[in-house]
Amino acid sequence: MALAEQHRPHIVVMDINMPGLNGLEATRKILPKTEVLVLSLHYSDQLVREIVDAGARAYVLKSDASNDL
Repeated sequence: MALAEQHRPHIVVMDINMPGLNGLEATRKILPKTEVLVLSLHYSDQLVREIVDAGARAYVLKSDASNDL
């Protein structure tokens, strides 16, 4: 969060599991200043729905990253 505030990137790629603040909460805090793409190992319909509802532009599974990114 500190780096995003300092550098103000247009896009942030973040994981769901992070030390301290999880990706869902970080997404809520970083928007609307920065677009968020979540890259994760975890998939569930509920989790994807929560991330999209929080404002993330995309949710990509790490297993699909080489094709989707």
